[in-house]
Amino acid sequence: MMSWTAVIEGSNYFKRSWTPVVPKLPEGKYEFVRGWDLASTKKSEANPNPDWTAGVLIARNKLGHYYVCDSYRFRDTTSVVLDNVIKTAKDDGLDDTTVVIPRDPGQAGVQFNSYIRRVLSEHGVYSRSEVVTGHASKLNRFLPFASLCESGNVSVVQGDWNEDWFEELERFTGVARSEKNDQCDATATAFNELAKKNILPTFLPPDLSRASNIPRL
Repeated sequence: MMSWTAVIEGSNYFKRSWTPVVPKLPEGKYEFVRGWDLASTKKSEANPNPDWTAGVLIARNKLGHYYVCDSYRFRDTTSVVLDNVIKTAKDDGLDDTTVVIPRDPGQAGVQFNSYIRRVLSEHGVYSRSEVVTGHASKLNRFLPFASLCESGNVSVVQGDWNEDWFEELERFTGVARSEKNDQCDATATAFNELAKKNILPTFLPPDLSRASNIPRL
């Protein structure tokens, strides 16, 4: 039996050729989710390469096609992270976009998630949380999105963030603990939340003005 995790050495789980880039989001009705991966360390001499805070916005249309609309990342302290999450939520549209905040399973993670969501609520931002457990789960959470991309069901909206996002996803192996995968995590969070939402199938009504092909007896 073939295993997704049995990747040939030197290859990864995502290829940019799977996701066509479109100049803008096509007209239509969408559901939007902004998934976040949070960090709270600024770049410094002591820590020249800290983790990023990353927020990825994904939209899904009524036919079930997904569009990666934006990826925003930065490095700063907790207070600045909160300010930017709030500002981004308001820019995305408070009535249109669901915000998802990751939650580590430990007590400290639960308390931090509760604090973040309380502050967001006080600023009028509705949010949900998703439990994230362990390094191995990063790969398991990302694989459904990668599979969807490979099957041709994901497009990317053109933006100056595209190259950084593509490069990170193409480098992601799910093995190296030192690799930066903040945008991968945020992407998986946004996609997994959207995937939970039910889609009502779209049917075209029959054209009753046309003569029936069934012969009369």
